[in-house]
Amino acid sequence: MYLIYDDDLTHCAQLRTLLLSDPNNTEQDIRTASTEADAIRQLSGDTAVLFQDIRLEHDENGIHFAEYIKRHYPLCLIVFITAYAQYWENVFSVMPSGFITKPFTPEKVARVVLNINHHLPILRPMIHIREADNKLVSLPAVDVVFIENENRRTQFYDDYYVGRKPAPLFSSHYSIAEIEQFLPSCFVRCHVSYYINMNHIRELRRYEMILHNGKSILISQRRFKDVENAFFRFTSDKL
Repeated sequence: MYLIYDDDLTHCAQLRTLLLSDPNNTEQDIRTASTEADAIRQLSGDTAVLFQDIRLEHDENGIHFAEYIKRHYPLCLIVFITAYAQYWENVFSVMPSGFITKPFTPEKVARVVLNINHHLPILRPMIHIREADNKLVSLPAVDVVFIENENRRTQFYDDYYVGRKPAPLFSSHYSIAEIEQFLPSCFVRCHVSYYINMNHIRELRRYEMILHNGKSILISQRRFKDVENAFFRFTSDKL
């Protein structure tokens, strides 16, 4: 899902129309918001791109809202909408994925769409697994938080559970060691029997990681250094 946040509904509608008509754009679920409250209500982990005006209602600086988005939705690409060059030097605190200036034109939108198409597969890779029955299973990596080996199968979960076990997103016949060949680099093995998606790690401590949802996961002593190095490389690559 893409979200356009601009306090001018006319600009929202113009940009939405241009995006939908761009031949390289593959996203059809494009929503609009004209207030911060409406934007927050519509945002979710499925929001792949936020198009956001830098100068918002009541002359508020939209960069502050973008910083909020980066903290709570780290996988969301941000494209700033602006007609105000004086803001440009301040926007790099949120590392935007592009700019589009008003007035909108098909050519400007086309350049932004191509840039988005380049970044999304890197930020939101797919997991493709060929199962024993020759069935190809594809999962968005962003949906997988935790991968665990149990009962001779490898289970993919959309959350790290404590206590009662939820139903997995997917169950594979591959062992935990064999499954590694299918995983993108955002996954790290932190225990003999499980992997964690590093996109969901908020903080790394000694022998422990804290997820964005506040849950804590222990890291085996033997694997801590490897996890630490992998997480450092992962976060560095995102800068």
